[in-house]
Amino acid sequence: MSQEFDVIVVGARCSGSPLAALLARRGIKVALVEQASFPSDTLSTHIFETQALTFLDRLGVIEKIRATGAPFVDRVDLRQEDLEFVTPIQLHSGDVGGTASVRRLLLDPILAQNAAEAGADLQTASRVTGLLEDRGRVAGVRVAQCAWTCGWRDIGFGLQGQRVNRDRRCVYFRGQARLFAYVEEVGGKPVGEVHHRRDCSSGRQPLAELDLYFRVIVRDQ
Repeated sequence: MSQEFDVIVVGARCSGSPLAALLARRGIKVALVEQASFPSDTLSTHIFETQALTFLDRLGVIEKIRATGAPFVDRVDLRQEDLEFVTPIQLHSGDVGGTASVRRLLLDPILAQNAAEAGADLQTASRVTGLLEDRGRVAGVRVAQCAWTCGWRDIGFGLQGQRVNRDRRCVYFRGQARLFAYVEEVGGKPVGEVHHRRDCSSGRQPLAELDLYFRVIVRDQ
């Protein structure tokens, strides 16, 4: 059975869902199609800086973001080779925080629900299988129900004795290996980190779970 919409947004994660919500609030009939069923994880840094947090506030979800327990960080530990210093994140009037990191298992359902509440027709577990054309122009999509899974190849980077207690995922891009991992650091401070060395760079952001951090490591191959 076919349905008609003004706009079809394919993908209901951190780009598609906000777009669908903004369009629906303007009275546009929107379909929001997502092949996964939430909650569902995906490879992403999921670190929001000041302007992104302000946008989430405008979108109306900032209190739900706070309710996840993810700390809003107001300072960053910066290191460049032997140079080390901690600096506050400059905030302006209307800003709600410096940075925050919310796992996609928590974030994406919040954004998708917000789009549905705004009036978008949310269709999860639905995969776009093709395009419909009318006189040479795209006029719609074909959608099939699906069960979607994804696996990632692991690689050992040596996280200096830190315990990795969640998925670790690695991708290769333009001669670099990029590792995304959740690590436990007991007694760690709720502060963001950006560290640079000649052959390797890393970043760290605290998560809602106690003593759990999201770490990104980039190393030349």
